[in-house]
Amino acid sequence: MLPGGGGGTNTSSRRRSARGEKDTGATATAPVQVEDMPRLLIPLEFVVFSRGSAVDVSDMQLQDQVAVLNAAYGGTSDARAADARIAFTLDKVQVCAPS
Repeated sequence: MLPGGGGGTNTSSRRRSARGEKDTGATATAPVQVEDMPRLLIPLEFVVFSRGSAVDVSDMQLQDQVAVLNAAYGGTSDARAADARIAFTLDKVQVCAPS
């Protein structure tokens, strides 16, 4: 028996058996490449509140905000950013005007 009462079973094996997983004897797997992961597409719905009949936000401003989100989550916003494999698309714009 090993010191600490391990009985020859390593910690990762004990964790796998506690989770109901079988110990396959494999010690390492190939890392998953980010490029191989599917991209999650999130449809966005903007709700624009206006003061009267005129809408104060243009379609171009909304598209620009979608582009900002895509740059931030796509890893292109700055040199330290990582690709989160998330993309946004403008799905719907709802305009709420006072009645």
